[in-house]
Amino acid sequence: MKKNSLRYIYVSLRGAERQTANRLEWAINEGDWKTVHEIFQESSFPINGIIDDGNQTALHVAVVAGAVEITEELIRRMSETDLEIQDMVGFTALHLAAHRATKIAECLVEKNPKLLTLGDERGLLPIIQACASGDKDLTKYLYSKTPKEFLSPDGGKSGPALVNYTISGKMFGKN
Repeated sequence: MKKNSLRYIYVSLRGAERQTANRLEWAINEGDWKTVHEIFQESSFPINGIIDDGNQTALHVAVVAGAVEITEELIRRMSETDLEIQDMVGFTALHLAAHRATKIAECLVEKNPKLLTLGDERGLLPIIQACASGDKDLTKYLYSKTPKEFLSPDGGKSGPALVNYTISGKMFGKN
């Protein structure tokens, strides 16, 4: 997979930027939207800026932290293109939400349906993350929204991976 320079941005933070990023990450993990909002208002730190060594934005960190309010606010304020930023392993925020967060996944897809079609560094779509984690409801939701040409045998690795995970994970039928 060719890495799009817009989506793969590696930044090494130093000095004041590193301190701001650390404060931001702490506030997100504490679920403190007020502080997160203040940091963005008072500093020149961009809302789509990388805040950790894993090449994650505030949105990535908020999704992983399960900070729904912060995640929703960030999604609302970020552009569609900002939502496409991928971390060091090619995960968008939707890949991360596909592990655990149906509501967040729905917000992301509503704002930018293209996220459904962006593969990680292995070329796997977010639906594979949901299926691999055993979340039937989220897998069904993402399946209903993902363009079927991306899940066909000619559409890359995700179609065959989806079949594999649905069978091995006993996603359908009696459990």
